[in-house]
Amino acid sequence: MTLLTATDFHQWVRCRRQWKASGGPFPRDMTSEVNLRETARTIATGQALLAGDARDLLPDRAREENVPATVRVLRAGIAPEEMLGWAEETAAAVARGEAFINGLVLSGNLALVVDWGYFHGRGGGWELSLFRPATGLRGIYEDEAALLLEGWQGQGYPLAGLHLRYLGKKDRPDSSWSEEDWRGLFRESTLTGRAGKALKRVVPERQELQDYAARDRDLPADYRCRQGCPLCEGAPAEAPEGRYSVLTLHKGRHLGRDLQSRGIFDLREIDQSREKDLTERQRRQIDSVISDRLFIDRRGLAAFLGRLQWPLFFLDFEASSQSIPPFQGLAPYEHTPIIASLRCQSEPCGESRPSRFVSLPGTDQREAFFHWLSRAVGDQGSLVVFSKPFESAMVRQLASVAGEAARGQALVGRMVDLLEPFADFLVYHPGQCGKVSLKRVLPLFTGGGYEEVRVRDGLQANFSCTRWADQAVASGSSGASGSSGAPGSPGARAAEGVSVFLEGALKGTPRRDEPYLASQEEVCAYCDVDTRAMVDLVEALARLLEEPLS
Repeated sequence: MTLLTATDFHQWVRCRRQWKASGGPFPRDMTSEVNLRETARTIATGQALLAGDARDLLPDRAREENVPATVRVLRAGIAPEEMLGWAEETAAAVARGEAFINGLVLSGNLALVVDWGYFHGRGGGWELSLFRPATGLRGIYEDEAALLLEGWQGQGYPLAGLHLRYLGKKDRPDSSWSEEDWRGLFRESTLTGRAGKALKRVVPERQELQDYAARDRDLPADYRCRQGCPLCEGAPAEAPEGRYSVLTLHKGRHLGRDLQSRGIFDLREIDQSREKDLTERQRRQIDSVISDRLFIDRRGLAAFLGRLQWPLFFLDFEASSQSIPPFQGLAPYEHTPIIASLRCQSEPCGESRPSRFVSLPGTDQREAFFHWLSRAVGDQGSLVVFSKPFESAMVRQLASVAGEAARGQALVGRMVDLLEPFADFLVYHPGQCGKVSLKRVLPLFTGGGYEEVRVRDGLQANFSCTRWADQAVASGSSGASGSSGAPGSPGARAAEGVSVFLEGALKGTPRRDEPYLASQEEVCAYCDVDTRAMVDLVEALARLLEEPLS
């Protein structure tokens, strides 16, 4: 018997081609691993708060190895005997009327984890709960509940209710929160009725998935998913390369697809006089690509550079975010700064002096962080950042914790966003392909890049910062317990258990050619490249204005 998982089902519904290409339910990328980590963190925290007296049905070996149920079940296809034994343990607990966590139910050939279950005498059946790291109800949870409903009732077990327990989006724990307050972080939505209605749609999908898996059938040649993914759509035979594709239009993916549907694949084929939906920025992009020349709005660029007041302080934060807030005042998934790189340049084209702040993993040092920043930048000069909304939010958070909101607002008032001249298309290089990120514009305008650092992007930096904290909290390191009063250890252990398990399971496979986890020095080096890049970009933009008109 080939066992599948809820992850297989979700992939199948989203895109059958992606499911076949994935080769199984194990995560294919860092984003998927992050989602699994936060799912495990939320489940473990919810169980600790709400189901502390329930029996843990996770197989003994998984508990010994600290492998959460949310990833242990991914072995269903390669360890069916373990899954069957797990399901039998769950059946025995149900027969005894014993409350449990981490149970397993088979729905057809799908192995489904039940995060928490207990018998409700007055309701005459079992109350089943799924803990999920979302801040609202999502369709995939209705599908999962429908599969669980089918499997539970298929075993002949009585059901009183199916519940989704998710996170309060705006809740911000503080030092006054009691354990009861923490329980309230988990909102509850009853899915019994919705799951019942969804069965008409979900069951045929499940049956089709299992049929394809059992027979290893090929998909129909004309199958296309609703998302229009590259595997289904492919590149049109007429598609031009790189910068000329209509799909590179700045913030114009839908317009690009509409143009393709009308047989227009190349930016050079667009009649701008007839395409009324084109924005001014997209027109500048097209003109730059066709002429193969840099576009410069000299007046606008001069006005932007004129806002800079010396000395300049180039500032970049690397942050962490978790589903369960680790520190006081944070909402679920709200970023909190962990590392800052700062460069001070006293005069145009002068040397820049670097400095940095690095927080101890798992420890709330935001007050000291703010005092360092406030002293380092003084009272004069612009703070140059790339994407002001994020960087200003970090400064305001630090200032609030330090009790210096006014000082924090003063620092934000000194910020100049280096993203502006690129996002507003005051300058545009034909090689940008509609993108305005720092990594896209840096090599085109300065020749620099990120080749010498191992950290590839902000996601990996965030991932690494979060793992350092989880490792510290899970190991009980001194001071690494957060300050929010949250039951952090169960969630930290579960999240870290996900990554350790996946590192072993995927080692040596094409999906994991090197570890995602970067060292603290590697993330600091990445952050330093960001601030060095901003120094170089300001100088490059100033040189553009010095060049004669051609």
